Amino acid sequence: MVLTPRRFSSGIVLFLLVSMICGMLYAMARMPRVPRGRVLRLLVICILLSVVAVYRLIVMRYWVTALLSTAPGSQNTTGAKTLWWVFHATPELLASTLLVTVNLREKYKTGPWGDLTSEKPAR
Repeated sequence: MVLTPRRFSSGIVLFLLVSMICGMLYAMARMPRVPRGRVLRLLVICILLSVVAVYRLIVMRYWVTALLSTAPGSQNTTGAKTLWWVFHATPELLASTLLVTVNLREKYKTGPWGDLTSEKPAR
């Protein structure tokens, strides 16, 4: 009952992240005025979050009814918990760290109401 919406949401998130990654790679390759460092930071964050989405899609195929089961696919074994930390928690923590360690308003020259730069790009 709840599993189908979870699968759809993970699939939609993965599709959006891959679309953003493709757009950023296109911008870095074809648009010379795009600041590479800023786009690279966003690219790394999207790649880290797409690892989480892929992991969730893979793990959601398992179905176990017993809470304390250690059967294969139950996600209660030491190996499964290690994989969870490696492919789910660590990429999210790294993405959060990338967002928090830099003053994003200063780096991207933006504020709470949009772009603060007075420069208009040349056509």
